[in-house]
This record gives sequence, C-alpha cells and structure tokens, in this order.
Amino acid sequence: MKNKQLRILHAPIIACNQAAELSRALDLIPNVESDYMIFGDKKDEWHISSGIDINLRLEGRNKFMKALVQGGFFLWAANHYDVFHFHSHISLLHPTHWDIPILKKFGKKILMSYWGCDVRTKTASQKHDISICQQCPSLDCRESWKAKEISYFHENADLQVVHMPESLEFVPDSVYIPTSVNIDYWRPPIEEEAESLKLKDDVVRIMHPVGNSSFRGNMKGTEFVKKAVETLKKEGLNVDFLFYDQQAHKEMRNNYWNADVVVEQLYAGWHGSTGLEGMACGRPVMTYLRPDLIKYKADIPIISVTEKTLTDELRKLVKSKKLREEIGQKSREYVLKYHDSGKVAKDMLEIYKSL
Repeated sequence: MKNKQLRILHAPIIACNQAAELSRALDLIPNVESDYMIFGDKKDEWHISSGIDINLRLEGRNKFMKALVQGGFFLWAANHYDVFHFHSHISLLHPTHWDIPILKKFGKKILMSYWGCDVRTKTASQKHDISICQQCPSLDCRESWKAKEISYFHENADLQVVHMPESLEFVPDSVYIPTSVNIDYWRPPIEEEAESLKLKDDVVRIMHPVGNSSFRGNMKGTEFVKKAVETLKKEGLNVDFLFYDQQAHKEMRNNYWNADVVVEQLYAGWHGSTGLEGMACGRPVMTYLRPDLIKYKADIPIISVTEKTLTDELRKLVKSKKLREEIGQKSREYVLKYHDSGKVAKDMLEIYKSL
C-alpha cells in the first residue's frame, strides 16, 4: 500500500461524535482519505463544527426514495472506498446488510464498531453486582437480535471493535480500541476564556450530563447524584448542581469549563465519552469502574464511586481545591497519553493495513 492513498468510510450514525472524530483524525494522516457519512437525523447539529462529510438526509423521504438514495450511494461508495468502518450494527443497506457480501466479493475491508447498549444484554449482565442493565427502563433488550447481528458480523466482517473494555464479554473475538478525543477542542480554558465563566467564585459546581434522561431515567445514577448534592448543601457546603440533558457537543465545552467536578455515571463499569471530555478539560471525573476492568488502564485517575460511596467522595473533592486541581491535571495527562484521537487513529490505521 506504499504511495497509495487508503480510502476509508465511517458510517452511518453519530455515536457520541466518536465516528466523526476518528474519521477526522484519520483524514489528517498523509496518504489517507477518510470520510464520515450519516443517513441523517434531527441530531445532525450535535456534531462539533459540523464534522459530517456526507449527509444522505433520509429523514422525511418515503420508502422508495430512501431505497433509491441508499442504493445510489452504495454503488458510488463501493467503487470509491477501500475500507468500510460501520458503527452499531448499521451498514449502508441497513437493515438488510445486502451490501456486506457484495463489498467482500470486491475485496473491501469491513469493520464494525460497538459503543455500549448496542451490544449489552441483561442476561449476561446479571453476573455483575452492579450493571447499567439493572437500571434500564427498556422492557425489550432485543437480546436475540443483538446475538444474531453480532454473529453475522463475526462471520462476514473482517473485524469487530469495542471501545469500552466492559463490552468485550458481549462480542466474542472483538478488539478493544480506546475511544478518541480531540485534545485541541476538549481542553482547559485559557485565561481569557476563564474570565467569562464563574471560575473565580467560591461555589463548587458538580456537573452531571445525560444524553437522554426522558428515556434513560436513572441509568446513569442521576437520582443518587442529586441526593448527594442535596446532602452536601444541607451540611452547609457551598455547592451547586449542573445538570445537562441532550446538549449538543458544540455547547458542552463551556459546560465542562464551568464545572469543578464531573459525575458521569454509577453503573456501566467504565467511563464513556463524556467522562473523557471532562478529563480532557482538566476536570476531576467520578464514575463507576468495575474492579475486574481496572487492569486495562491501571493508572486511570478517575475516582471510582458507587451509590454508597458517592457522597463521601464528593465531599472530599468539594472541601479540597488542591485535590481537584491535582486530579484534574492528571486527568488531562491521562487523556493525552491514551485517548488523543491522533494516536488512536494511527493505531486504527495499522489495524486496517493488517487486515
């Protein structure tokens, strides 16, 4: 592949801006062309700086027009790209996946990435004392469908990838690749930016972001985070609660900057992209880290908490600005070491070349 441009397509969903960011970072590598395509939905504007290269805008079209647009794009893409990196069970001709055997026949490389609940199952999660599935309000986990889809891609794709180590148990023979962060965008505020925020008063702001609380309910432990903050207030500590629901990524950076502590979630067993964004912004982050998963990143500076320990751990941070600053600095350094999208993209490129 020397002196030949490798052409990659990431498609077709948002996935917490992860697919867009990985594609952006790959596109910066010499002799690599990487595009990010979505079918289109109401959350297009969530992307940072509109990082969408191709938007098919299928929403609002009738069945015939959707099939026509999808089919036309597939024919063009099959002739243009070398690697097809799909996300969350969805290929170009979703839901039939008829594109997969055709792409394979023409020698294209196919990868499937999973991001969490697209592979989690309540049955498999029962063996863990704490799991996000125990909090899930959904009555239909579609376990048989997930198993069928994972099996299909196991047989037909070149590789299946997970981006949180807790997902490894759900996808046999998958490879763990860390989530990626644009370290230039997600960063601590410079002095001029900090001036416009409330960073100089004595209030300790505890931030808790949730992607969709109307559906997720208490899946991230929101009710316990609220209770912990109220307890600290009753103790006379000067704290405030910052709760963000369904905020666009481009709006979130100032929210992290305006926070002193970020509480991500209490059940999943690993951090998600919001935890990493907070860490990259130099904020101490609290989340539940399952003990058996710590081996994947033994030096992770996240403060692991549960329902029972959250209030006590929060109290320590609220009372010590020095501790918050120390952990915040370590958090930024950790993200630079493991999750810089430039480094993740280079590792991903080596995987593409090895297939």
